[in-house]
Amino acid sequence: MRQPGKRDFPAGVTEVVADLTDVSSMRVALSSVRTLFLLNAVTPDEVTQALIALNLAQEAGIERIVYLSVIHADTFTNVPHF
Repeated sequence: MRQPGKRDFPAGVTEVVADLTDVSSMRVALSSVRTLFLLNAVTPDEVTQALIALNLAQEAGIERIVYLSVIHADTFTNVPHF
């Protein structure tokens, strides 16, 4: 989230800010989450960030993970993504 606190979310949605490379903040962010929508930035440590998030999601017992990689991934095959 680029600007925490700027958006109005529907009832039942809680905004949580975490750093994908900070295990402690991710544990807090993933507590009481049932579905994780994971969208990593294309960075040199993208794979590390994704693996941290996925391992912590498993640890937290998250029921569903939706991983968003790249639009038209089947067309743009030379884009480095997880």
